[in-house]
Amino acid sequence: MILLKRLLKYKSGSIGLLIVILLLGTALLAPLIAPHDPYQQSLRKRLTPPSWMPGGDPDYFLGTDLIGRDILSRIIYGARVSLMVGVCTVALAGCFGVLLGLLGGYYGGKIDYWVITLINMMWSFPFILLALVIVVVLGTSLVNVIIALAATSWVSFARIIRGEVMAIKAREFIQAERALGAGDLRIMFRLILPNVSSSMFVLATIEFVRAIIRESFMSFLGVGVPPTVPSWGGMLAESRAFMLVMWWLAAFPGLAIFFSALGVNLMGDGLRDLLDPRIRSKA
Repeated sequence: MILLKRLLKYKSGSIGLLIVILLLGTALLAPLIAPHDPYQQSLRKRLTPPSWMPGGDPDYFLGTDLIGRDILSRIIYGARVSLMVGVCTVALAGCFGVLLGLLGGYYGGKIDYWVITLINMMWSFPFILLALVIVVVLGTSLVNVIIALAATSWVSFARIIRGEVMAIKAREFIQAERALGAGDLRIMFRLILPNVSSSMFVLATIEFVRAIIRESFMSFLGVGVPPTVPSWGGMLAESRAFMLVMWWLAAFPGLAIFFSALGVNLMGDGLRDLLDPRIRSKA
C-alpha cells in the first residue's frame, strides 16, 4: 500500500496504475458489466456495425462479429485471458530465471558456464518457432500457451539478474557477512535478492506486456487459446478477412491490447523511477 501511494507521485506511474486498475476491475467484474453472453451467437445480427454507425444496433455498442457475438462482451472477457496469461507467465518465468541468475552470478565457475550456455541457446531460438513446437507437442490450450510463453521468457530475468548479482557479491557488506559466517543461502536470498528487486519489478512489467502481445500473436496464428475462448488475439484472427471493409472487428481488440500494454509499461516506468535511488534522489 505504501508503495502504491509513492507510485502515485510519479505522473507516468499514476496513469499506468489507473489503466491497470481498470483492466483488473474489468477482468474481475466481467460477468457483471458485460452486456451480453460472449458465447451467444445470432446469425441474424452478424457483422452489425457499432451503435453510432448507420445500421448499428443500440444493444451492441461496439457491434457484433462474424457469427453475431457481442464484441464489447468478448473484449471484456478477453481481459481475463490476457491477465491470466501475463501473471502466470511472469510468475513462472520470473521464479525460474531469477533462480538461475542468482546461482550463476553468485557461484560462477562451471555453474555460471552452464547458465550462460543455456541462456545463449535460448537466445538462438526464434521465439515463435519454440512456442509453436511446445504448443504442437502439448496441444492447444490456455495452460499450454502459458507454458510456452514462460519457457521463452525466463531468459531476460536470468541474464539481467546474473549480471547484477556478479556486481553485488563483490561489495563490502557481502564480504563482511561471509566473514561473520553467513551461509550461501542467507547471502543470496536475504542480502542479494532484495538488492536486485527493483530490476525484478521492472523486468516483470516488461515481460507482462510481452506475454500479452505474444499470446495475441499466437492466437492470431491459430496456435494460442482455443477459438471458443474470448481472447483479443483470437478476435483479431477472426477479423483478418474483413479488416479493410469492417474496421471495427479488428480495431477494438487492437485498442484493448494497446491500452493494456501502455498501462503496464507506464506503471513499469513509474516503478523504475521509484525504486532507483539515483532517479529518486533527483526527483
